[in-house]
Amino acid sequence: MSMKRRRFVTSDAELAGQPKHVRLRSLTRPARTFSERWAGKLTLKPDDAADRRLSVLKAKFHSV
Repeated sequence: MSMKRRRFVTSDAELAGQPKHVRLRSLTRPARTFSERWAGKLTLKPDDAADRRLSVLKAKFHSV
């Protein structure tokens, strides 16, 4: 058996003209994932042949 619950929301006058379903949908939207938050913000620097750590990691993980 499901129970109904009443919710009361107080909002500013400027929000009163907006449809309720739009406001409530934005409140219930799930949080963005890590990849969505960081997409396009990270860049790779060019390979440095003198970087020993990079050489070791490439050898360890067999990347080219």
